[in-house]
Amino acid sequence: SDLKCNISGCHNNVSAVSYSTYTAAQSAASLIKSSVVSGSMPRNGSLTATQKSIITCWVDNGAKNN
Repeated sequence: SDLKCNISGCHNNVSAVSYSTYTAAQSAASLIKSSVVSGSMPRNGSLTATQKSIITCWVDNGAKNN
């Protein structure tokens, strides 16, 4: 998903929203989950069902840095 999310104008400190650090991503975990599930994220392309499941599982289990 790095090729779909960490691109110019997305979440790499270029846009208004940056998830370039773990702390930033963790604080927005529920927003990330809902955006991924709804299909509004990533903006360029889509994630597979497996990738969506991994993100959902990560959020549901406390968005741990592991």
